[in-house]
Amino acid sequence: KFAHEFPLEFDTNVWHRFTLAYTASNQTLTLTKLRDGVPFGLTNTVALGAAFTDFRLDTVAIASYSDAGQGTGSFAGSILAHGAVDNLVVTVPDAPVTRPDVTWSNGLARVRFGSRSNWLYTLTRSADLAAWSTLSATTNGNGGTVELSDGTAAGAKTFYRVKAERP
Repeated sequence: KFAHEFPLEFDTNVWHRFTLAYTASNQTLTLTKLRDGVPFGLTNTVALGAAFTDFRLDTVAIASYSDAGQGTGSFAGSILAHGAVDNLVVTVPDAPVTRPDVTWSNGLARVRFGSRSNWLYTLTRSADLAAWSTLSATTNGNGGTVELSDGTAAGAKTFYRVKAERP
């Protein structure tokens, strides 16, 4: 569900704060807006459907949009805006794999890493970084150190990856 707030005017010389939060337990994305500490505009909440299986933040951007050249119609024209961005904070959860370490003994690899509770981990291997083979049974993270092993001798060019998934 999308809510359009055109036009939503921003006062000059006033602090505006936008918060975008994703709650994984109920797959809800919420946008809130404050002007000088007071809510303004709509609070936009989007519940993602059951077919939506993953949400990952991979880009943060502040963009100036111009629809110049859009053509004729009810939204033709351009916007010119000046402003400043300050105190930008992006908060993301801790990585599911931390402090990875590979040790070798008799040509066999052991991969140790810090895990997170409620995550599933599988060790994979590749010779070319394109095709990956599963080497271990899936292991539950415990919030502590987990060790996964490659039970066969590796070739000269061997790459390991720990696949981390939420159940």
